[in-house]
Amino acid sequence: VGRSAPVPPQPNPMLRWSGYRAARVARAPTQRWLASLSYVAADNSRWSDPSLYQATRRSVDEASTLPGTVYHDKEFAQLEEERVFRSSWVAAAELCDVSKPGDVMPVNVGGASLLLANDGGTVRAFHNVCRHRGAKLVEEPCSKRRTILCPYHRWGYALDGRLIATPSFDDTADGRRIPEHIRQKFCTSHVKDFDKSRNGLFPVRTDSALGLIFVNVNGESRLWLCHLSACPRHVAACPRRSSGRASHPGLCGPSRHRPPPGEAPPLSEWLGDLLPSLSEYESSFGVGTPGLVPYKRKQYDVPANWKLLVENYLEYYHLPAVHPELCNVSGVDEHRRHQGRGMYMCFATEPLSRGGTPIDPGRIPPFPTLRPRHQRMAYHVALFPNTFFSLYPDSLFRVILSPHGAGRTVEQATFLSHRAAFDAPGGEAVLEDMFQFWDLINTQDIDIVKNVHQGTSTPLYTGGRFSFRFEETLHRFQNMVIDKMLVHEPTRYRIPDGDVDYHDLLAAPDPLLPAAASG
Repeated sequence: VGRSAPVPPQPNPMLRWSGYRAARVARAPTQRWLASLSYVAADNSRWSDPSLYQATRRSVDEASTLPGTVYHDKEFAQLEEERVFRSSWVAAAELCDVSKPGDVMPVNVGGASLLLANDGGTVRAFHNVCRHRGAKLVEEPCSKRRTILCPYHRWGYALDGRLIATPSFDDTADGRRIPEHIRQKFCTSHVKDFDKSRNGLFPVRTDSALGLIFVNVNGESRLWLCHLSACPRHVAACPRRSSGRASHPGLCGPSRHRPPPGEAPPLSEWLGDLLPSLSEYESSFGVGTPGLVPYKRKQYDVPANWKLLVENYLEYYHLPAVHPELCNVSGVDEHRRHQGRGMYMCFATEPLSRGGTPIDPGRIPPFPTLRPRHQRMAYHVALFPNTFFSLYPDSLFRVILSPHGAGRTVEQATFLSHRAAFDAPGGEAVLEDMFQFWDLINTQDIDIVKNVHQGTSTPLYTGGRFSFRFEETLHRFQNMVIDKMLVHEPTRYRIPDGDVDYHDLLAAPDPLLPAAASG
């Protein structure tokens, strides 16, 4: 009685341990470096306050959109790099970009410079930095590479990330002892306890699906490799392939297992119901025959926030005003929600119309694996956070976004089809018409998004009401962003559920065929 309660030890105010087991730090130097990503600086950001997002957290029929400041605030954009892009499965490149052994490609994800390397059919990702003095290793895509050479001091790395050459640095090079006359010129006696095996490239967790290479920058990468020979079939068939671990019930299962800080769940779990729903297209997402073949691509430099580009794609409310041409093949009333569980948003167009547009169905052969129903419908999918695509019966138009600060986004748009479309009579001319049509549609979207970016800079704009029929997908996307921004809340691990009638929708008969012929 009368004694004060003991004062618990106070943590370092400059660092906050994220809650994962501290024992994970005791590992090899590369893994120790990766483990350091589990620490986050003391969070004094106003954007970590859940009360700022209350209006968007309500049910969609009562909610308002995010305030305009989230599209312009520099601090918010910087936090997004770490909390959204580095902790998510981010589409880094098309699978066809690194489809051949020896292909090497630099990419930027969440402000991190990475490189992708195809090592004998296995695609790996690494941080694009030399372990010696920090020089950037790869500036441009290249092919037929056996090694990655640093432009500064010619340190060499194998395509699997191993350090294999350190010219005149230690007493051996490529496993051979350096000749005596060279050793006399370059004294190396001061290099003590240098182990090449501990100085390879910093690896990044990698996987693939839907014809894309995904990376999780802050995730652990010891077991995460993308095998092209197994992609995408084994990704869809084996939902635990990407984890390399024993089965666990998932983020929404009874155990409420949480991955290490910064690590996303397995890619198959991240994509959720999307992979099974697109199973008929599975072989078409591979590389080579019968996979997707890129016809043409174009880069767009957009003076607008990346979220506005995603949000514009997610709703078809704007079709009559912005895309009157598209309404001829994809009318507003022919769209319907197609939302399952997962970190994605999806709606479908059924049936596709023949309105005299370049993308009318039937101009080129459809994908060979499709049922009659899928030959008359299209899927419009946005994968959180940075890619969206329109999948038609015969082709795919896909955009990968790379944010550069709050007010600039680089779009990499690729139009792909399958080999039978290229080989069909007049096929390439039809594909050119289709690409030009998609270029028109995308340019129209960019023009209106630039307009919205300028408008949302007005301080008076604090958000607007959602339209339930057209903008539930926006509500879903914006709440995913909020989940990731609130790093101290359990919702950061949430994978949203789908519509309650989603699986009934998948099993519904083809409305244009007799019941006995549906399928």
